[in-house]
Amino acid sequence: MVGLRPFYIDWAITSHCNLRCGHCVANPVEEMPPELLVELAGEVVGLNPGWVIVEGGEPLMRKELFEVLEEMDRLDLYLITNGMLFTERVSRELRRLGVKVIFSMDGVTGEVYESTKSGASFHRLVEAVELASREGLFHGVTVVLSKRNLHQVKGIVRFVSDHGGKFVTFIPLQPSDRGFSDPYYKKYALSPGDHARVLRAIYRGLQDPRVRVFYDEPFLWAFADQEGVEIPDGRSGITISEFKGCACGTSLYIRPDGAILPCMFSPSSSVISKYPEESLRRGWERVRTSPLIKAFKSRRWREPPCSECEYFEMCFGCMARVCKLSENLSGADPACPLGAGVEARRNTVRKNFLHLEAMSFRSTTPP
Repeated sequence: MVGLRPFYIDWAITSHCNLRCGHCVANPVEEMPPELLVELAGEVVGLNPGWVIVEGGEPLMRKELFEVLEEMDRLDLYLITNGMLFTERVSRELRRLGVKVIFSMDGVTGEVYESTKSGASFHRLVEAVELASREGLFHGVTVVLSKRNLHQVKGIVRFVSDHGGKFVTFIPLQPSDRGFSDPYYKKYALSPGDHARVLRAIYRGLQDPRVRVFYDEPFLWAFADQEGVEIPDGRSGITISEFKGCACGTSLYIRPDGAILPCMFSPSSSVISKYPEESLRRGWERVRTSPLIKAFKSRRWREPPCSECEYFEMCFGCMARVCKLSENLSGADPACPLGAGVEARRNTVRKNFLHLEAMSFRSTTPP
């Protein structure tokens, strides 16, 4: 199921941020001291990942950022930022280190963008994108996709194209540890029908050869097979295009306190290892041999309709979402938009929705 090395490492270098985003699923945690950051960066290099994403919080708030990036400069590096602290000096340093810049952009107008990111300035974001573009650093954007900005999908792709970016990665809104009892998620999360409509709009209606669009959901590959559309090749900095389905077990997520989780959306209690108590290499071994991840990706342990789906091996459903919205890890993915199984999936989880609490990985073990 899992290769000998991670496709990529996603490292949240800080939990602090200068903005307040209603959709943020991260919980504040204690951050590693500077000396451990640099030490951990060396261990990242030792794992020889395909690429490394550095994010937060807001990574530009960490004064040790450039020292950490310099330690990893032989790797393919991506930085995700909200752009509010992106300056000429920052741009020069990132260009020197060969870092590709990805902006978090949840709207293509000031009204929508600033309503999703309290304290942000859309004008300032545009200035940051233009600066990164002039310096040859602008790689693309990530978009937390919800009912608040669903109508701006085409406009966002056009914005990236007009500014010389190469990729857009849409990341549909994920639940927090509160699950469906989180009022923001309950109000703005995409329904299975929303997913189907936007996927068709993206892969049938958006024809901009300069921008590759990725949809960060495990059912993307199944949708493409069902609809007869092609998923773009290339590296978005987020999506693992060469590996199908849920990325848990094929990538490494490092939290600001050194905890290693299956992915950035996993419940905060789902810690598999922690640095420096264990080496990063040992943490990666625990991820790729995790019995819970293996069980989640096994038909034998999963419940219908997922276990009976013809696309199971190219999807699996989203492990983090199933954990947070179902009573157990064997449940179905309630967001799945594929065919006749949608209503069955809804019925499987609907009875639980009003009484859910965050679920611990440790409370569920495979047979």
